[in-house]
Amino acid sequence: MPTLDCLKKFLKNRADLLETLEEAKINNNISKTESQVGHNTKSFTKHHTPKEPTCSICKQHHLLFSCERFRQMSIEQRIKEVEKSKVCSNCLHPGHDYKSCRGGACTKEPSKTLGIYWNTNQDTITYSTNIENSVSDNITKRKILSIIGQIFDPLGLISPSVLEAKIIMQKMWSLNLQWDNHVPHDIEVLWKKFIQSLSALKQLVIPRRVFYDSSKHIQLHIFCDASQNAYGGCVYVRSHTTKDEVYVQLLTAKCRVAPLKTLTIPRLELCAALTAVRLYKKVIDSLRNSHIISNCFFWSDSMIVLSWIKLSPYKLNAFVSHRINEIQTITHKHTWRYVPTKQNPADLISRGVTASVLINSDMWFSGPDFLRDDDSSWPTPPGHISNYSDLPETKPQTNHTNTNQCYTQIDNNSFIYNYSNFTKLTRVTAYIRRFIHNCKNKIHKDKDQVEAVIWTAADRRHLGCRERRRSSTCPLGPWTSDTAPSGT
Repeated sequence: MPTLDCLKKFLKNRADLLETLEEAKINNNISKTESQVGHNTKSFTKHHTPKEPTCSICKQHHLLFSCERFRQMSIEQRIKEVEKSKVCSNCLHPGHDYKSCRGGACTKEPSKTLGIYWNTNQDTITYSTNIENSVSDNITKRKILSIIGQIFDPLGLISPSVLEAKIIMQKMWSLNLQWDNHVPHDIEVLWKKFIQSLSALKQLVIPRRVFYDSSKHIQLHIFCDASQNAYGGCVYVRSHTTKDEVYVQLLTAKCRVAPLKTLTIPRLELCAALTAVRLYKKVIDSLRNSHIISNCFFWSDSMIVLSWIKLSPYKLNAFVSHRINEIQTITHKHTWRYVPTKQNPADLISRGVTASVLINSDMWFSGPDFLRDDDSSWPTPPGHISNYSDLPETKPQTNHTNTNQCYTQIDNNSFIYNYSNFTKLTRVTAYIRRFIHNCKNKIHKDKDQVEAVIWTAADRRHLGCRERRRSSTCPLGPWTSDTAPSGT
């Protein structure tokens, strides 16, 4: 594996090679221009041979970018030397500035990447879409998906305006439309309206600069929100400079369409929080080696989600528990706070807005106003949930109690010890049982048969009780047959 020094050496050699090639290209362009001027000028005067340029650093006859001392300087030193020498910052040639440079389109024309323009003069980002001219009479599923694929927004800076296209695409898939068949009328109306609204993106100008050199504290503020149609999150950078100035700038955003399977609003809010947390993880991994983030704050307008995050995952149902566990694992060192819906910029992601509304939204590109104030004036929750058992998606509480049973065994046969004659004991028991039987049964069909049954039961009761205590077969659970003679 190559070391860092090898990588630096390779990049330096590569940069020197590109500078040499650019020098040859510039000299070729200049010589062509001078030859054309000399050919078209009707004059018999002799062309003046220009004097070789002198390097302002080593005072030798070569251009500035060919100087070895200049190449060994750092980037900051090179910029200062270019400003001091008053040469073109684009091609490093004297006699003109970068605005009139003929050496290429480095600064004269914005750099373009898949519809995104970077104006290096003003350090701004603009969007240019030509899909507004793509509307035809025959609108099919194939054409719509092809045009949606032309919208390149890797950072999600215009995701609120692109949400409508994602919803249209979801509707087409749910209707199971054919690729080359004309779409239904309602989808056609929505599509034409969306295409016309994108023309306003040409007026959008976004400052590219997010981090400032004079920042003493850098914070990340992550917002999330959801609706029945979509959910998502956005990340803002809050820079506090040494001059006590506060700058807030949108860094990135992520928008997702709500699934076709209907979910409750609390579940969608939870999905939005998870999307924002995953987006934060990607951002923090990208900035780990370049910027020091002092603190991170997560914002949601759902009190239910904020209460779920405070609970242990095992107290929640499976759908909520898995997502809360991931959120707590990633954000255990940071703070979750409440933000009103009207001050939540992620609300634009969940609802979606047209491009004309988005380009005039200061809250979307610069964050809510309270981020520019001291943290003591930040929003506070309207209340708190005291009884977490009332929250949705919580498991029913199971109460576990340990009891020690203290009881006195009552011997129902204790009166038998008052009689020494078994026949008398049986007679007394029969009288008691007959009395109970007569109280329960007012009509007696066969008194003799009833008395016989009572006497047999009384005899069996006491004989069985006596035998159970004395017999060695007690552990086997013996029992007395109803048809056997008394005492068997």
